[in-house]
Amino acid sequence: MAGAICRAEVGDALTAPRRFPPPWSVEEQDACFVVLIEQDKTAGPMSDAKSELQLIGTHGEPEPSGLFRLSYGTEPNDPMPFILTLTPQYVARAIGKTAPTDIRNYAEQNADKLKAIATFEKARGVTAHTLE
Repeated sequence: MAGAICRAEVGDALTAPRRFPPPWSVEEQDACFVVLIEQDKTAGPMSDAKSELQLIGTHGEPEPSGLFRLSYGTEPNDPMPFILTLTPQYVARAIGKTAPTDIRNYAEQNADKLKAIATFEKARGVTAHTLE
């Protein structure tokens, strides 16, 4: 189970009992998904590239919501893609600013981390997740 692996490997910061789904801070999520990204990079020839999620589309909404949706699938025309939604508040906290910033730029710079989050959430059996 990826969550258990993550908590065990990142150390004391995440060993306290947490509710699931966890109300993790941005820092806790970063620590957890760095472990998942590193595990993904070391996956050997046993991993199935066809079942790996890939970014297949993006959609930004105009203000006032400013949400940014990333679609992940196992193929370009995946009939049931996983949707990861970024909120301006999440991005502002993640980069340490008080005001929302360019979500598209954040998504491009953090593509590996966001893909790891999508992979983790899809493995839990959900079809969408919002980072708030």
